[in-house]
Amino acid sequence: QEHSFPQSAMSNLTGSLMDMDETVEGVESETMREEKITEITPSANFDLEGYISNYTGRTRAIRLKFIAERTPALQADAIKMLVHEVKSGQNVKLYKSVIEFVRDKVGPEGGALDQSWMDRAQEQAEKTLEKLEVELCQHKLNSIKEKVRMGHHDIGIQHYAMGNLEEALKAFIRTRDYGTSSKHTIDMCLQVIKVAIEMRNFSHVLNYVTKAEQVEQLEDPSTIAKLRAASGLANLDSGKYKIAATKFTSMKFEEKKENNQTVRSPPTCDVRAVTMSWLSDHEEHSPRRACIQ
Repeated sequence: QEHSFPQSAMSNLTGSLMDMDETVEGVESETMREEKITEITPSANFDLEGYISNYTGRTRAIRLKFIAERTPALQADAIKMLVHEVKSGQNVKLYKSVIEFVRDKVGPEGGALDQSWMDRAQEQAEKTLEKLEVELCQHKLNSIKEKVRMGHHDIGIQHYAMGNLEEALKAFIRTRDYGTSSKHTIDMCLQVIKVAIEMRNFSHVLNYVTKAEQVEQLEDPSTIAKLRAASGLANLDSGKYKIAATKFTSMKFEEKKENNQTVRSPPTCDVRAVTMSWLSDHEEHSPRRACIQ
């Protein structure tokens, strides 16, 4: 014999569940707002210079800021190295944000804007960009397809160096129309992925990982590792931990400097260790469990 809830009881139950959901969401939102940065105490023999040598460019600056923000014992050295790193480039936007960060951490006296450096860096960056744009126009007039592709690529590199991530992304995507080989397609995808990760546009990351993986001549182990690392990050961001773990643990390391920068740096090795542990706890036939057996 079938039984059914009275309509009034079902309505009350539904209303209670909705109220519960709203309460939980409110608690979660409040928790997120009140979340504090966890401070880290480094080991006595931690070598900051040795550690940071694993990174270059914007990634190096981001890591130094992370350390300065969370490790009081290393804050002074990390800030000094951070300011020096940023001033070795052309990204005036990043420099301003770093100085604001320094002022927030050590007070107004700790971070004075170097206006003369800012003016020189901005002027030089704009001159370089203007020159590249003029050269691109000339290549288009001469209908030299490969030079047009490289022109867009170089403009993308310059915008990236200046911190203009959206413009860099557009320039790299434009190279697609002038590519004539599988290598050109893969290079375009890697550049777009790099910028999209910094923009935290992970749908773009997954889209261009897929495009690169569909190239028939994709055989270089370093490139494959980079694509799996990018896919792992994107899936990690969306909460798909099993897929992320599988991507990270499927990376094969190559003894190459540029590959070390992408997938063999200490944090990535830590991610691989954590994901191996997660898989062994959650998957009956995980790679780690198979190795142990």
